[in-house]
Amino acid sequence: MIRINLSSTLGALNDTSKLVLEEAAAYAIGAGESEVLPSHFLLKSLDNPFSDVRFILNKLKLEHEELSSLLIRSNQSENMNIGSVPSFSPLLIEMLQEAWLLGSLEHNQIQLRTATIFLSLVLNATRYLPTSAANYLNQINKENLRQSLITLAEGSTESQAKQTTPTQITNDADKSVLSRFAENLTEKALAGNIDPVLARDEEIDLMIDILSRRRKNNPIVVGDAGVGKSALIEGLALRIVNKQVPPHLQNVELWNLDLAALQSGASIKGEFEKRLKSVIDFVKNSTTPIVLFIDEAHTLIGAGGETGGNDAANLLKPALARGELRTIAATTWSEYKNMWKKIPHFPVVFS
Repeated sequence: MIRINLSSTLGALNDTSKLVLEEAAAYAIGAGESEVLPSHFLLKSLDNPFSDVRFILNKLKLEHEELSSLLIRSNQSENMNIGSVPSFSPLLIEMLQEAWLLGSLEHNQIQLRTATIFLSLVLNATRYLPTSAANYLNQINKENLRQSLITLAEGSTESQAKQTTPTQITNDADKSVLSRFAENLTEKALAGNIDPVLARDEEIDLMIDILSRRRKNNPIVVGDAGVGKSALIEGLALRIVNKQVPPHLQNVELWNLDLAALQSGASIKGEFEKRLKSVIDFVKNSTTPIVLFIDEAHTLIGAGGETGGNDAANLLKPALARGELRTIAATTWSEYKNMWKKIPHFPVVFS
């Protein structure tokens, strides 16, 4: 599983969300807490009169003062740690990460608002919040909130604040969709975190040759488990950063797509397909050429399907066949044969 890119998530916060997070950290310090929790963030969102959260609660006819009281009582810790510097709790990071996914993929937001973070809290209230606060928020219809979030927040002070334009977002934020589900292997190679790959020049040369084609430019690496299929990809990443590839491949970025990360938390129907489509669209529209590496490619067949469907494979196939998306796949011989049996047309796009 790839690491959560915390810096890009924090960089996506709008001014109100950043202020609330800072106030949550200050509250945790004052309370002697060792960690900044989701409940601290929600409490400070409720204290901020300009946030989407108070505005939404008022529209839903819920008392923000009552919810604040529940949070304050539940936040009282018996083990005071006065003077210590709290860290962001894993749950807080997970909450912000999930909120950014909801905002960027479902609502096309370029910055993360407190409304979307509140939605993330409501959808998983029992996980992120104390029982009393979770029970209070459970009176909200989750699906209705999800569908009408932007409408409910419309008119709040936060919604009227000037948003950063896409051209003002940093490179990290620009690649937030991809960095959530993939690892940049060329960046890793450039940092010296990949060891040299020896005696595999012939296979790497063949991959370069296939990637250089106009059509059917998607290599597939087939071999038994443990023979070093992933090492070939790392060798290619080293070749790219060392400029030991043809000129048209020298500026390529090689990303390792993590299918487990794509599927993680995608429990709602259509969520997995939406995430995968966002990755495909980003790669297709990127000004920097990108090649995706998909290990265990056979898991694409049926991934995200309701009853053995082929959603992931079918989403990828058109772009692969037209040469709009370049991908290196890897699988074992037995699974490669099974791929032909399940979807005969899918392996044809690989060479």
